[in-house]
Amino acid sequence: MLFLDTEFDAYRGPLISLALISDIDGHEFYGVLQPPPNPHPWVAEHVIPLLNRAPEPEAEFRLRLAIYLQRHVGEPIVADWPEDFIHLLAMITSPGGERVRVDFDMKLVSGMNTNPVLPHNALSDAKALMHAWRLMNLRGRG
Repeated sequence: MLFLDTEFDAYRGPLISLALISDIDGHEFYGVLQPPPNPHPWVAEHVIPLLNRAPEPEAEFRLRLAIYLQRHVGEPIVADWPEDFIHLLAMITSPGGERVRVDFDMKLVSGMNTNPVLPHNALSDAKALMHAWRLMNLRGRG
C-alpha cells in the first residue's frame, strides 16, 4: 500500500509538494515544485519553510514520479484528503495529454489521527498517515 500526501497553495491551488511512501518496503517519493510567486499567507508561513528540498523542474518531477509508480504497480494508494488524488492524477498526465501507464486503486480515508512529526510537510504527513493506518488496523484485529 502507498500513502499519499500533498501540499498546495490554498484550496484548489497549484501543487507545491507530493509524497508517497510504501508500507511494504518504505520506499519513498518526495518531490517539490516551484512555489507560486505570491503564495497564500498561510502557505508562505506553514508550508514553504518546511519543504526541506529545493524545487525541481516539473518534467523531472513527473519522470521521477512515473518511475516510482511503475515500481509499485497495483499497490493501492491511500490518502486522507480528496485533493491529494487530484494533484497525483494531474502529475501522471502530461501537459500533452499522455498518461503514465500504471494501475492502482485509490482509497480515501477520514478521521485518521496522524500526528506528523513535521506537520504540513508532505513526506512527514504521508509517513504519519501510514503509521496511523497501521495502528488502526492493529487495533481493528484485536
